Amino acid sequence: MIDVFIENGRNTLHTQFPLRMDDLAEQLASIGVRQSVAQITAKGTDTLKIETEGLEDIGLSLIHISEPTRPY
Repeated sequence: MIDVFIENGRNTLHTQFPLRMDDLAEQLASIGVRQSVAQITAKGTDTLKIETEGLEDIGLSLIHISEPTRPY
């Protein structure tokens, strides 16, 4: 499982992935997010701050894989 914290202005949502997209859309609406789930990246948007935490080794691995690589 992956804990996900999404902040929209002064509203915060805590949920866990994996999660069905329609369930996520409903949860996001509860904190005032009206845009399509497909338009939101793991990095967030101009108005959404997203943080993730892996609860298990597999969750930590998935988070690490999804982080963008940086050129050195």
